[in-house]
Amino acid sequence: MWTVCYPPIACRGIAKYRADSQGKSALRWGARTRMGTCTVRLGSRFGGGIHPMPPPPPGDPTAKEVFDAWLAFVNRHGIADLAARCAQGRAAQVKMERARSTAVKSTWGNASCFAVVEVVKREGSGIVVAAAAGWSQSEHAAEGKVHAERSAIQQAFELLGSGILGISRVYVELAPCSTRIGRQSDSCAEWLSTIAPNATVMYSHDHPGEIDAWKKLNTEMAKEDGIYEFASNFLNAGEARVSDDGLYVAWRGGLPRAAYHTSAQYLAAKLENSPSQEVPLAAAARVDGT
Repeated sequence: MWTVCYPPIACRGIAKYRADSQGKSALRWGARTRMGTCTVRLGSRFGGGIHPMPPPPPGDPTAKEVFDAWLAFVNRHGIADLAARCAQGRAAQVKMERARSTAVKSTWGNASCFAVVEVVKREGSGIVVAAAAGWSQSEHAAEGKVHAERSAIQQAFELLGSGILGISRVYVELAPCSTRIGRQSDSCAEWLSTIAPNATVMYSHDHPGEIDAWKKLNTEMAKEDGIYEFASNFLNAGEARVSDDGLYVAWRGGLPRAAYHTSAQYLAAKLENSPSQEVPLAAAARVDGT
């Protein structure tokens, strides 16, 4: 089921979709300012990652500058579906790994996790919103397989390069967990709240209860050829606005729908047993617990 966090509901957990509704500077920023995260569990791996960035905390001009830049950019160019972008990244990686191998494989990296990180960054003389996909089994992932979701997010963040003012949104297949293991000094959730203190974090599978379901879907996705190969972007036209009380940000999309929506509905029906579900044209974000 596609889900949408409707404005009056805190974003923690699942909110039902109403069909008729609707670098490193980030580390320093998080260390000195207490902000908030909007956590949203999506109902699909193939679309619906269109929840906006949450509103900035009052009285913080730096956070407001980053948010205002994000809002203006998205309303001009469209909001990217980070879940669909992640599915495309996993499919592309599977294809690349198959090409490297001399043996035909039905799957690759069944226990690997993929993520997409979106940031606000300086580029040339302007400020842009950019995103990159990362995966946990990358040769460059320092964490290795210790925590797949953490490694995937870290690699995606590093791929975005310099000039980062703040992380705006994150999509990760498996929810960042609250467990500390191995040489980690903090949990994945604690670490993420430090590097992305004022961001929307979307995921599709709970940790640890849905790990088996996540792995099973990874295997089924690897059997598909060319997931979203046709798509150059996953932008959805629409408008994001801050509520009058400043507690949430609502996004409403328009018609015609983006080209990937038809494929998203097909993939959700085939691989997730969710027939007749469309990518929502409305979503919202508010800080957890507000």
